[in-house]
Amino acid sequence: MNLNLTGYITTSTSYGLVTLNFMRSLMDLNVNVATHGISHNEDYGVYDAYVRKSSLTAKHFETEAPCLSIKHPFDFAQSVGCGPRIGYTFFEVNKLTSLELNHLRSLDKLIVPSMWAADICIAHGIANTEVCPAGYDDTIFTPIDYIPKSCIFLSVGKWEVRKQQDNIVKAFAKAFSPKDNVNLWMSCNNKFIKDYTDKKKMHYKEILGDRIVLIDHLKEHSHLARVMQQSYCFVAPSLAEGWNLPLLEAMACGKFNIATNYSAHTAFCNSESTVLIEPTGLVPALDNMWFKENAETNCGEWCSYSEDDLIESMRVVYKKYQDGVALNEKALESAKRFTWNASSVKLLHIIKNVQVSLITQRDQNMGFYDT
Repeated sequence: MNLNLTGYITTSTSYGLVTLNFMRSLMDLNVNVATHGISHNEDYGVYDAYVRKSSLTAKHFETEAPCLSIKHPFDFAQSVGCGPRIGYTFFEVNKLTSLELNHLRSLDKLIVPSMWAADICIAHGIANTEVCPAGYDDTIFTPIDYIPKSCIFLSVGKWEVRKQQDNIVKAFAKAFSPKDNVNLWMSCNNKFIKDYTDKKKMHYKEILGDRIVLIDHLKEHSHLARVMQQSYCFVAPSLAEGWNLPLLEAMACGKFNIATNYSAHTAFCNSESTVLIEPTGLVPALDNMWFKENAETNCGEWCSYSEDDLIESMRVVYKKYQDGVALNEKALESAKRFTWNASSVKLLHIIKNVQVSLITQRDQNMGFYDT
């Protein structure tokens, strides 16, 4: 099968990593992927050989092949060739703006990673929506039977109000005394607001002192996996998520985890695999950075929750640590269903069905079938 692929081809964003992982997995399934929009000045690391091969394929791309674009909801105006136009997107709020809807409705097929997102799209009148989850690399993110010397709570994600780094630090300080055998490891760099996040990290250090370890950006997946394997609990009380790949990767490492019971990550989190924080309601999604009132994109609501529930969740996990429980078997069981290979098989099935459907529709319009 031939496929034209466009997206944010980079290792430095979530969209870029999703694009690169789908590209690699589809090529491993013998799909001739022609990847368009490649920057030849970027270091693609473990994806480099795939990027080079797909870039060569793109020089003589199949014009009638499906075009899969993996982009933000407002960025589907362009495609490659004259084949079916398929979009894969994810978002964090429960409403879509007129700009986003205009782009999404232009597609022959819209694909989102969760039923939470699909329900939102369908409620906005986008009936041609299907679900294909994102995945994780099961050759890197693997469990080890290990209990750290202290109960290490790990937070990984670019700094955003949505990710709740401020609340994680405050709740940790309230949940435990300096005598408790606990530590907080946090990687919260955000290259778009570096000076701001540097000040935030200094403030976190002032609050927790030696009990917090601030980790630089982990560029290599193997480095991230190693940090996850050394921790005990991944803490992610996000107000909303389009997917939350690091949370899934931590679960694949067998880690205990804390998350809100809301948005896309509920596709792989449940009360057995995760210490869930129940939302207290929905509130306007505002942070005066990426989520602003009456903006053209990212307008809607996300969840709220009680700080006391986050504090109690941390204490629940600490009790498991004190009891000597090494691995979260339920998290491992849940994560195994979401490898990149499984996701790509599902994606390929959807794309092939789109091709068949459009060919049938074309033939009916030309009078090849009796109706």
